Amino acid sequence: MKTFLYRLRDKKGSAMVFGIVLFIVLLMLSCALFTYSELKIRTAYLRNTAQRVLDTCTVTEGRREIESFKNGSDYTPALDSDIFKKRLQDALGTQNSLTGYQNGKEKFKISDVALTFTEHEIKTTVQFNIHEPLYLFGKEVTALDIPVTLYSKFNSK
Repeated sequence: MKTFLYRLRDKKGSAMVFGIVLFIVLLMLSCALFTYSELKIRTAYLRNTAQRVLDTCTVTEGRREIESFKNGSDYTPALDSDIFKKRLQDALGTQNSLTGYQNGKEKFKISDVALTFTEHEIKTTVQFNIHEPLYLFGKEVTALDIPVTLYSKFNSK
Protein backbone atom coordinates (compact mmCIF):
# COMPACT_ATOMS: atom_id res chain seq x y z
CA MET A 1 0.00 0.00 0.00
CA LYS A 2 2.87 2.35 0.80
CA THR A 3 4.36 1.82 -2.65
CA PHE A 4 1.09 2.87 -4.30
CA LEU A 5 0.90 6.01 -2.20
CA TYR A 6 4.55 6.75 -2.91
CA ARG A 7 3.94 6.41 -6.66
CA LEU A 8 0.94 8.71 -6.49
CA ARG A 9 3.06 11.38 -4.76
CA ASP A 10 5.96 10.92 -7.18
CA LYS A 11 6.34 13.83 -9.59
CA LYS A 12 8.22 11.89 -12.31
CA GLY A 13 5.01 10.64 -13.97
CA SER A 14 5.48 6.96 -13.08
CA ALA A 15 2.07 6.91 -11.41
CA MET A 16 0.29 7.93 -14.63
CA VAL A 17 -0.59 4.34 -15.57
CA PHE A 18 -1.69 3.52 -12.04
CA GLY A 19 -3.92 6.60 -11.96
CA ILE A 20 -5.55 5.71 -15.28
CA VAL A 21 -6.16 2.12 -14.19
CA LEU A 22 -7.60 3.30 -10.90
CA PHE A 23 -9.90 5.74 -12.73
CA ILE A 24 -11.14 2.99 -15.10
CA VAL A 25 -11.78 0.58 -12.22
CA LEU A 26 -13.76 3.22 -10.32
CA LEU A 27 -15.72 4.06 -13.47
CA MET A 28 -16.60 0.40 -13.99
CA LEU A 29 -17.70 0.05 -10.37
CA SER A 30 -19.90 3.12 -10.60
CA CYS A 31 -21.51 1.82 -13.83
CA ALA A 32 -22.19 -1.55 -12.18
CA LEU A 33 -23.72 0.16 -9.17
CA PHE A 34 -25.89 2.34 -11.40
CA THR A 35 -27.12 -0.69 -13.38
CA TYR A 36 -27.85 -2.64 -10.21
CA SER A 37 -29.81 0.23 -8.70
CA GLU A 38 -31.77 0.69 -11.96
CA LEU A 39 -32.80 -2.98 -11.94
CA LYS A 40 -33.79 -2.87 -8.27
CA ILE A 41 -35.85 0.29 -8.77
CA ARG A 42 -37.66 -1.19 -11.78
CA THR A 43 -38.37 -4.42 -9.87
CA ALA A 44 -39.76 -2.47 -6.91
CA TYR A 45 -41.94 -0.40 -9.24
CA LEU A 46 -43.36 -3.52 -10.92
CA ARG A 47 -43.98 -5.20 -7.56
CA ASN A 48 -45.72 -2.11 -6.10
CA THR A 49 -47.85 -1.64 -9.21
CA ALA A 50 -48.94 -5.28 -9.18
CA GLN A 51 -49.76 -5.04 -5.46
CA ARG A 52 -51.86 -1.93 -6.06
CA VAL A 53 -53.76 -3.64 -8.90
CA LEU A 54 -54.33 -6.77 -6.81
CA ASP A 55 -55.65 -4.70 -3.90
CA THR A 56 -57.99 -2.82 -6.24
CA CYS A 57 -59.36 -6.06 -7.70
CA THR A 58 -59.85 -7.60 -4.27
CA VAL A 59 -61.61 -4.55 -2.83
CA THR A 60 -63.87 -4.27 -5.89
CA GLU A 61 -65.05 -7.86 -5.51
CA GLY A 62 -65.49 -7.43 -1.74
CA ARG A 63 -67.62 -4.33 -2.17
CA ARG A 64 -69.76 -6.06 -4.78
CA GLU A 65 -70.40 -8.94 -2.39
CA ILE A 66 -71.36 -6.59 0.48
CA GLU A 67 -73.67 -4.53 -1.77
CA SER A 68 -75.37 -7.68 -3.02
CA PHE A 69 -75.85 -8.86 0.57
CA LYS A 70 -77.39 -5.49 1.50
CA ASN A 71 -79.69 -5.64 -1.53
CA GLY A 72 -80.78 -9.18 -0.74
CA SER A 73 -79.34 -10.71 -3.88
CA ASP A 74 -76.91 -13.59 -4.11
CA TYR A 75 -73.57 -12.54 -5.58
CA THR A 76 -70.62 -14.86 -5.58
CA PRO A 77 -67.34 -12.97 -5.91
CA ALA A 78 -64.98 -14.27 -8.52
CA LEU A 79 -61.69 -12.84 -9.63
CA ASP A 80 -60.39 -13.95 -12.97
CA SER A 81 -56.73 -13.99 -13.94
CA ASP A 82 -57.59 -12.21 -17.19
CA ILE A 83 -59.14 -9.29 -15.29
CA PHE A 84 -55.98 -8.94 -13.21
CA LYS A 85 -53.77 -9.10 -16.31
CA LYS A 86 -55.85 -6.50 -18.14
CA ARG A 87 -55.77 -4.09 -15.20
CA LEU A 88 -52.03 -4.65 -14.77
CA GLN A 89 -51.47 -3.91 -18.46
CA ASP A 90 -53.42 -0.68 -18.09
CA ALA A 91 -51.47 0.31 -14.96
CA LEU A 92 -48.09 -0.40 -16.57
CA GLY A 93 -48.99 1.22 -19.88
CA THR A 94 -48.26 -1.85 -21.98
CA GLN A 95 -50.51 -2.82 -24.85
CA ASN A 96 -51.86 -6.38 -25.16
CA SER A 97 -48.93 -7.94 -23.31
CA LEU A 98 -47.07 -7.76 -20.04
CA THR A 99 -43.79 -6.81 -21.70
CA GLY A 100 -42.35 -3.32 -21.44
CA TYR A 101 -40.12 -1.83 -24.12
CA GLN A 102 -37.93 1.25 -24.17
CA ASN A 103 -36.10 2.41 -27.31
CA GLY A 104 -36.89 -0.88 -29.03
CA LYS A 105 -35.35 -3.00 -26.26
CA GLU A 106 -37.22 -5.22 -23.85
CA LYS A 107 -37.01 -3.77 -20.34
CA PHE A 108 -39.18 -6.26 -18.45
CA LYS A 109 -41.51 -9.17 -19.01
CA ILE A 110 -44.06 -10.51 -16.56
CA SER A 111 -44.92 -14.16 -17.13
CA ASP A 112 -46.56 -17.18 -15.49
CA VAL A 113 -49.30 -15.21 -13.77
CA ALA A 114 -51.23 -17.49 -11.41
CA LEU A 115 -54.10 -16.08 -9.36
CA THR A 116 -55.60 -17.88 -6.36
CA PHE A 117 -58.90 -16.63 -4.99
CA THR A 118 -60.58 -17.69 -1.74
CA GLU A 119 -64.27 -16.94 -1.99
CA HIS A 120 -65.47 -16.88 1.61
CA GLU A 121 -62.85 -14.56 3.09
CA ILE A 122 -62.00 -12.76 -0.14
CA LYS A 123 -58.29 -13.44 -0.04
CA THR A 124 -56.26 -13.27 -3.23
CA THR A 125 -52.77 -14.43 -3.99
CA VAL A 126 -50.95 -13.81 -7.22
CA GLN A 127 -47.65 -15.33 -8.30
CA PHE A 128 -45.62 -14.34 -11.35
CA ASN A 129 -42.07 -14.05 -12.64
CA ILE A 130 -40.33 -10.83 -13.63
CA HIS A 131 -37.70 -11.17 -16.36
CA GLU A 132 -35.37 -8.17 -16.69
CA PRO A 133 -32.64 -8.43 -19.34
CA LEU A 134 -29.27 -6.78 -18.88
CA TYR A 135 -27.70 -5.21 -21.98
CA LEU A 136 -24.08 -4.48 -22.82
CA PHE A 137 -23.35 -2.51 -26.00
CA GLY A 138 -26.90 -3.12 -27.25
CA LYS A 139 -26.85 -6.91 -26.83
CA GLU A 140 -28.52 -8.90 -24.09
CA VAL A 141 -25.83 -10.36 -21.86
CA THR A 142 -27.81 -11.89 -19.04
CA ALA A 143 -31.16 -11.51 -17.35
CA LEU A 144 -32.60 -11.20 -13.90
CA ASP A 145 -35.46 -13.64 -13.19
CA ILE A 146 -37.34 -12.82 -10.01
CA PRO A 147 -40.31 -14.80 -8.67
CA VAL A 148 -42.91 -12.59 -6.99
CA THR A 149 -45.77 -13.57 -4.68
CA LEU A 150 -48.30 -10.96 -3.56
CA TYR A 151 -51.20 -11.23 -1.11
CA SER A 152 -54.36 -9.23 -0.61
CA LYS A 153 -57.33 -9.58 1.74
CA PHE A 154 -60.62 -7.73 2.00
CA ASN A 155 -61.88 -7.14 5.53
CA SER A 156 -65.56 -6.30 5.75
CA LYS A 157 -66.39 -4.15 8.75
